[in-house]
Amino acid sequence: MFRADIDAANDSLHEYLGEFPKDALAHSLCAAVGFYHHISERMPEGPREMLAAVLLGKGIPFPATLRKTVELELGRARAYANPCQGPGVLALAIVEGIKRDYLAMVSQKWVESFECARKASAHAHNLLKIDPEAHDAYFVLGMTEYMLHRIPGILRPLTPIQGVHGDVQKAIRYCETAERTGNYFQEFARRLLVDLYLDEGRRPDALQQIRKLSEEFPGNRGIAKDLRKLSAGR
Repeated sequence: MFRADIDAANDSLHEYLGEFPKDALAHSLCAAVGFYHHISERMPEGPREMLAAVLLGKGIPFPATLRKTVELELGRARAYANPCQGPGVLALAIVEGIKRDYLAMVSQKWVESFECARKASAHAHNLLKIDPEAHDAYFVLGMTEYMLHRIPGILRPLTPIQGVHGDVQKAIRYCETAERTGNYFQEFARRLLVDLYLDEGRRPDALQQIRKLSEEFPGNRGIAKDLRKLSAGR
C-alpha cells in the first residue's frame, strides 16, 4: 500500500482472489489499497499536522467510481468474514478502520467516525483473544489512541471509547509492537510512529523512521515530502 505501483498491488490481490474468491481478508486489503493509496497522495503536507488538518479542514475529495469499488470490496469482506477465526476478525477490523477514516477524512463526519473506531478496537481486542500473536491488532489500537489524542480536548467528551484515553505512550507501545511483529501493517505502524515521536519531542527517532520508509519506498511522494520537511527541521 506504500508502493508507487498501485496497479501491481491490485493485480497481485486479484490474482489471489481468482483462486480464493471468498477470502474476506483479501477483499478487505483490496479496499484498503484503493482507499489509502488515494488518501495518502492527497494528505496535507507536514507529518504532524496531517490528521488535524484533515479532520478540521475541507476533507479529501474522493471520486464516485473509486468509492463504489471500495464499498464493493468492503461488502464482500463483511459477507465472507468468519467472526470466530483470526483472519475474518482482522478483515472486520480493517473494514471498520476504512469506514472510520472515510467518515473522518472524506465526509467530515468525524464524530460518527468514532463509532467505527469503537467497532474496530473491539474487533482488535477480539482478534488478540483468538490469536495473541496477531500483532496487527496493535496498530488498530494504536491508531485509535492517536486519533483521540489529536482531536481538540474540548471535543473529546463527544467521542468516548471505552478504555481509550488518547494515551500517546500507549499508542507508541502498540505501534512499536505492530512494527516489529505485525504481518500486514508494519509500514503503517512505522508511519504513525513518526507522528507519535514528534508529539513526544523525539525528532531523531521520527527522522530515523521516515528515512527507513523513504529508502524502502522511494516512489512514495508523501514520504519523500515528509523526509524533506523533517530533514530541514520543520
